[in-house]
Amino acid sequence: MTDTAPKSSSPSETPGRDSTPDFPFVAAGPAAGAAAGLTHIGATVAVWARHGYPDLFFRTPEWALVGAVLLMIGGATVGILYGALLRSTLDALSRELRPRIHFYAVVACSALITVPFSEFSVQRGAVVNPQFVLAAIGVCSFMLTLVTSRRVTASD
Repeated sequence: MTDTAPKSSSPSETPGRDSTPDFPFVAAGPAAGAAAGLTHIGATVAVWARHGYPDLFFRTPEWALVGAVLLMIGGATVGILYGALLRSTLDALSRELRPRIHFYAVVACSALITVPFSEFSVQRGAVVNPQFVLAAIGVCSFMLTLVTSRRVTASD
């Protein structure tokens, strides 16, 4: 005997599509934010070490570790809003996130934006506003994600 009762779709599934659950944006935002924070500190530490550990970014390597933890927590917190904004924008544009490309875009943007600003800070002798750098990383990641996302068609 076959069951002809309609299947109920779970909240994580979109009606009219296959049974593959949607990407968990609730986790994607904080994970991307934490990755951006860790990459940001890693790139800054690399520049700091390259220039002989000047008394500019950190005073000791221990403070670099504290900075990494704080930026990962802060990035994960901001990532909640980032994930919600990304979800609503992709839904409005009928696009689908490519998770692996998104994560790589976040890490690449973080490194490619942080290194030049850190080099500029060392040459200038004063730290560039970190909120400006982190905002630039967020905007770059968001735009790259929109560009690399997949268009959702009616047959999907």
